[in-house]
Amino acid sequence: MKEHGYEWGTTGRSSFIQDYGVLETITKVEPANNACSKAKATSTVRRKPGASPLLFGEFLMQLCAFVFLEDISGELPPYEETYLSVPMDAPMQDAYRELEDDMRKALKAHRGNRSVLSTMLNTLLLYPDHPYGIGTLYGTEFDPELKCRVRFVIAEPRDLPEDHIYSKERRLIEQVWTLPSARPGTPDKSKTESRS
Repeated sequence: MKEHGYEWGTTGRSSFIQDYGVLETITKVEPANNACSKAKATSTVRRKPGASPLLFGEFLMQLCAFVFLEDISGELPPYEETYLSVPMDAPMQDAYRELEDDMRKALKAHRGNRSVLSTMLNTLLLYPDHPYGIGTLYGTEFDPELKCRVRFVIAEPRDLPEDHIYSKERRLIEQVWTLPSARPGTPDKSKTESRS
């Protein structure tokens, strides 16, 4: 970095961010009392997450290796993908059904409301993996009297114990233990076959 003129410390960091960071300039213009007065403008510069694409070309390109999958596919283990259906535990199934019923009621009460639809889809996909800490689910709709969008409660998912190992996790653990490399003291077949 010193070769490029960036010194250690605040000055070097500020210069680096100015050249390769993402900065946002916010300009606020205060309203004038009348059309003839001068409006006062203030500018604020804030750092934002991210980096300029120039950073890649300048500092990282020479450290990268570009490899196609075909180049390494001969060295990869065989890939197999299977679908396993795992029934829910009774408490989770009851909580899931209750959540599903609440969502359906909200969907009927607010027909065509996309906030209910998206919340329903995301929550019902999430809940079997994370049945805790979700909190109250809200939707929004336009209120003609207030002339703005207002929040309403869609559902309140039941929190199940966070430290419990559910059927999906138990099945995953069983599946992992069936792999030869997962059992202590058992040689991996792919490694022993390649040696002989």
